[in-house]
Parts: sequence; structure tokens; C-alpha cells
Amino acid sequence: VNPLEVAKTLKSLINQNMTYSEAGRKLGLAKASVGHYLKILNLHPEVRSSVSNGDISFGKAKAIARLKYDEQKHMLNQIKGNQLSVRAVEKLVAEKVRSQEEGRGLQGREKQ
Repeated sequence: VNPLEVAKTLKSLINQNMTYSEAGRKLGLAKASVGHYLKILNLHPEVRSSVSNGDISFGKAKAIARLKYDEQKHMLNQIKGNQLSVRAVEKLVAEKVRSQEEGRGLQGREKQ
């Protein structure tokens, strides 16, 4: 079963008024994992497709989910082109998110 199928099953259970904990228990997952699985449902379609067909792992998809929607495909291409590990993807994503946050902070200070 691929991570996208797990995520869809969790969403279905939650839509039937189950809590994250209840849905997770039904599939043998911790409550925190349920949230991670649900996040991959909102990934760019090409990223979801890559998860579904096994081109990238759940760990990499989970990291990519932290990025803005329009940046996810670029990160996917970077991962595929460079055969990056999960840790390398997490590091790249963290750096990207940090630089975006710093950029927003500078913009806010400039307006004051």
C-alpha cells in the first residue's frame, strides 16, 4: 500500500466522524502520523503522482509538503535530478522555508 492510499483511507475515516487518534489506531498509526499522511493529499499533482508510483518516498513527500504549492514541483525535480536522501531533502526544505520567513520579516520591517 503506498502512502497516498493510506492518506486517502485516513481522510475517508475522518470524514466518517472518526478522530485522528481513532483513524490512526484503525490503521496502526500514531496520531501525529495521521497529520503527516493527510498533508500529502495537498501536494502538487506531480509530487502526489511520484509518491503514488514510488519515485519518491513518504519521507521526502512529507518534507516537500512544507513548501508553498508552486515550489513543490521544483523541489521534486531537484530531488529526482540529484537522487537526494530524505535528510538532504529535509535540509533543503528547511533552508528554503527559513529564507522565506526571513524575507517576510525584512519586508515587514521595511514597511514600518
